[in-house]
Amino acid sequence: MFISLNSTQEFIAEAKADREQDALTEKVVRVSFAFQQIEGGMMTRVSLVAGYLRYGILVELRDVLGEELTDRIRAEGLSKMWEELRKRLEHVLQETGYSIRRGMFHP
Repeated sequence: MFISLNSTQEFIAEAKADREQDALTEKVVRVSFAFQQIEGGMMTRVSLVAGYLRYGILVELRDVLGEELTDRIRAEGLSKMWEELRKRLEHVLQETGYSIRRGMFHP
C-alpha cells in the first residue's frame, strides 16, 4: 500500500506534518526524475518523483513537469527549470530535518 500525491506543495505539507508527529520509519526522502516515452517515443513526459516511508507505508510524489522532445532531452539533459524545482524541493525538505538521497522507493 502507498499514498500518492501529484502536487509538490501537498507533498511538502504532508512531509512536514509527518516529521512533526515523528511518524517516519526513517528520516530519508528520495528525490529523482521519471521519464515516460509517449507519442511513439518522439516525446518524453518528465515527472519529479519523491518519497519517504511513514510507518512503513510509502508516501510518494509524482508531479508531471512537462513533455519534451526525446532527442532534445538526450542532447541537452534536463532543463534548468526542472533542475531548479528539484533543488528547491530538496532544500525545503532538508530545512525540515530530512536527509535527501537520490533514487526512488518501489512499493
